Amino acid sequence: MLGFLAIGWKWLFGSIRGRILLLVLLTAIPLISERVRGLQVGREDRLRMATAQLRDLANSGLQQHTQTVTAAKALLNAIAAAAPEIGNPGGTACDRAFPKIGNPMPAVYGLAIASPAGIVVCSTQHGLVGLDVSDRDYFITTIATNRTTVGEFLIGRATSSPTFIVTQPMVSPDGKLESVLFAALRPDWINSLLTERLLHTNIVAFIVSGRGTLIARQPSGGVNWVGKNIADHDLMKHLRSGERSFTATDVDGEQRIFAVTRLNDRNSLLVVGLRQSDILKNVDHQVYIAYANLALVTLMILLAAWFGGNYFIIRPIRGLISAASAVGRGDYDAGKTSTTAPEEFKPLQVAIRAMATRLRERETAMKRANEYLGRLAQFDALTGLCNRGTFDARLVAEHERARMHREPIGLLMIDVDHFKAFNDLYGHVTGDACLRDVAQAIAGVVRTSDLAARYGGEEFIVLGRNMDMNTAFDVAERMREAVRALGIPHGRSAHRFVSISIGIVSAVPLDGDLPERLVEEADIALYAAKKKGRNQIATGADVFALAG
Repeated sequence: MLGFLAIGWKWLFGSIRGRILLLVLLTAIPLISERVRGLQVGREDRLRMATAQLRDLANSGLQQHTQTVTAAKALLNAIAAAAPEIGNPGGTACDRAFPKIGNPMPAVYGLAIASPAGIVVCSTQHGLVGLDVSDRDYFITTIATNRTTVGEFLIGRATSSPTFIVTQPMVSPDGKLESVLFAALRPDWINSLLTERLLHTNIVAFIVSGRGTLIARQPSGGVNWVGKNIADHDLMKHLRSGERSFTATDVDGEQRIFAVTRLNDRNSLLVVGLRQSDILKNVDHQVYIAYANLALVTLMILLAAWFGGNYFIIRPIRGLISAASAVGRGDYDAGKTSTTAPEEFKPLQVAIRAMATRLRERETAMKRANEYLGRLAQFDALTGLCNRGTFDARLVAEHERARMHREPIGLLMIDVDHFKAFNDLYGHVTGDACLRDVAQAIAGVVRTSDLAARYGGEEFIVLGRNMDMNTAFDVAERMREAVRALGIPHGRSAHRFVSISIGIVSAVPLDGDLPERLVEEADIALYAAKKKGRNQIATGADVFALAG
């Protein structure tokens, strides 16, 4: 038996064709292995990309929720400032004040006032009057801290629908709590999250409370998920573990990849998921086709090597393999190298050259696109200043730096006075030119260590490192004068020229402080500057002066 095998081995690999066959096998095996590894890496990359997209979608939902909360806080502050009599729940004062407010924002479906005992005494929804909210966490926290509170997501007792509450205590001049003003909001942003940022038709998004209650879920798939408790479901084990992304079985039995984010540092979680089979369906199909192609090509090479011989097959293939590998490494000129290949291989040579040309063009286009996208990701296209996303990221970093070094951080919130009237009078083209001029005036004043950004619309914001209140006021004054020096006419302004109002704040962050608090205080100061007559600079102290 061993002798028979030795004879077969000598006949197969002792001949020229056998040696060529062995050479082809030795050449093809590394290429096949690399291709198989590449397919597996591509499969893993697809999963990573999908996970990253889900995280981005979850973060977008968090941003929308944060914007809703910020707007609600500003609304409550505005109500308290505009109608101070609303803080007295006695008589009909609040009933007279609420009609002045109207429907301030779509997400708010109810405004109400509760007495210190937790009884709703008046509301924009009459069905809430008399409701006892004294056992609700948001009410208990507001009473205990005497501060604005954002409650956890819950199912409303009166509406039986998803909701969350933002509260503000109403305090008398002598410091006594008179009542609690609160706004009930719907998480409507979860619907827009799926319609505006839809990644896949089978994507799901839901909010779950810390106790495991489903607050909202879209799409519902025909099932009423609201109010269902999934505390004992395996999915909750992953959610409670603090993982940002994971693969698990959903409550509807589907295997999905999930991304999770916590809403406003509370126990409620926003979860988005996509079926793993949908992500890998096309990839697995391509892998199967690729394996079949590899097997077919390998068989053809072996047959060609056996029957074609070294001169007609192996030497041209070596040249073509060398050119293809060089192109794969980025040497696109290698595709132009001529080889003494048979006529049948000429189309492959042409294909390699065409591939090298296309790869060179795509690489150039990709570099340009990456440069352009990198600029778009950081700067505002109209004004040339940094955009909102760059500011938000820098604010978090500078806030943490200031907290660690115990340095003051300054924030200047800037608004172009009566800009809507300017647009209406002179047109949007002139309005855009005005915003560019104002942005350049602001950029010319700020220090090299500061960050100037377009916050949105006609609002700008400046973030100052190691900026105390005196420095902030000095920068704001020079900024206001710089805009005034532009001399841009404004026929509908009392000043007859384009001006800006600036709210300033400076603080040394303490442990537990949130960066968003600085933005809120600067926005409140800006509101005070407008109340003082615009073309003004105001601080937090001005807010209390106006309230008094």
